[in-house]
Amino acid sequence: MPRFHRSAALALLLAVCTVPASAGGPEVVLSATQIRSLGIATRLPVADTDIRLAGLAAQVVIPSAQQRVLSAPLAGLVEQVTVASQQAVRKGQVLVRLQSPALAEIHKGYLTAHSERELSRTRLERDERLFREGLIAESRLQATRAAQAQAEAALAERGQALRLAGLEDSDLASLRAGRRVEAVLVLRAPIDGVVQDVMVSAGQRVEAAGALLRLASLSPLWLEAQVPVAMLAPIREGDAVVVAGGQARARVIALSRNLQSTSQTVLVRAQTQQGEAGLLPGQMVEVTIRAAATPGAGHWRLPLAALSRQGTKAQVYVRTPRGFVAREVHVLREDAAEAVVGAALSAHDEIAISGLAAIKAATAGIGAP
Repeated sequence: MPRFHRSAALALLLAVCTVPASAGGPEVVLSATQIRSLGIATRLPVADTDIRLAGLAAQVVIPSAQQRVLSAPLAGLVEQVTVASQQAVRKGQVLVRLQSPALAEIHKGYLTAHSERELSRTRLERDERLFREGLIAESRLQATRAAQAQAEAALAERGQALRLAGLEDSDLASLRAGRRVEAVLVLRAPIDGVVQDVMVSAGQRVEAAGALLRLASLSPLWLEAQVPVAMLAPIREGDAVVVAGGQARARVIALSRNLQSTSQTVLVRAQTQQGEAGLLPGQMVEVTIRAAATPGAGHWRLPLAALSRQGTKAQVYVRTPRGFVAREVHVLREDAAEAVVGAALSAHDEIAISGLAAIKAATAGIGAP
């Protein structure tokens, strides 16, 4: 720059003064001539209708409600494991066969209780007939009814013990019909899913409630991202989430109410809608959150040159009738030429995009009286 122009610009800058702005921070008073001489250009912000928070790291997680642990209902010896880790299984598929002497005892107790119940029914029918004929006292009939009720309760208790051991009503019917005591317990898959872990092998002894297998349904999956708190404002439940490469799409289902103090981030959880192919539990992926724009949400596109940064904070300079005033903004995303910010701006605000150094120097008090 020629010496004359540098001197003139310096003189104009030194003539600048700052006064308190009615809207907040200090207002830099500049005339139109000074603005032109200092090379300050302005541009109107453009409302952003495509709020994209890109480049976020997320981890693929199995929803807790879709995980199951298959345990041994009774103590015994593992006779056979019919599946391997990472194998897909269907609900009802046989997974483990377990030899359990305790099962034989429960079978025996159930059959004994069933016989007692049938006998008590026969006695009750006989005593009701005899009572109608006046051949027995009412007290005897009441005692027979009480004995029959106790027999029904004992059978129900034994049946529930077998159900807890993994037997179904059809198995109980077969047991009553065949009256054959078994010592092999067959454990089946409670859900459609994938075997995540096999924790036993054939020949191993296990205690009651000992873990045998871990299963999980892998559809849908969760994507959990730690989002900086400054970028959290536009995110709402239901916003679209896209995995880099288009592997899968998801929707935001939850925003944590707890802030990670060390990283100043908040957990955002999304659930996949379809196309989980290529996603593996525990995998780290890059996602983009497409926040739903709402009228008056305050998201604006600006040239990157309009941002003045002070540490982790950013601000822009808005034209006023007397000069410029600083206004803090939250950077939602940016690229090499443009930034999208959240700020209390309007479509008529003129934003400085050049000469920011001169405005900042004046704000710091250079030339102030």
